[in-house]
Amino acid sequence: MPAVSVISQIELLSIDDEAKLVKVRALLGAVRVCGLEDSIIEESARIRRKCKLKLPDAIIAATALVYDYAVVTRNKEDFGKVRGLEVIDPVQAVN
Repeated sequence: MPAVSVISQIELLSIDDEAKLVKVRALLGAVRVCGLEDSIIEESARIRRKCKLKLPDAIIAATALVYDYAVVTRNKEDFGKVRGLEVIDPVQAVN
């Protein structure tokens, strides 16, 4: 089942377009939303110390590592700093 970090959920719900927000809510209803468990909190702090990522990115990366998920993002520069994290660029994956 596809999953998103609670950080991604917050970012998606911040869209300021009601029509798009309806679609976002439908998408979020079809995926698992991973919250901030202790293991993710600890891993986020480790990632921030080692990789100097911004807190939201560190939480997303930690969530993926804890659950053994890949991160699908265009931001390969920052997420690529995290050792052991599988990063997929959705544009490159389609081409």
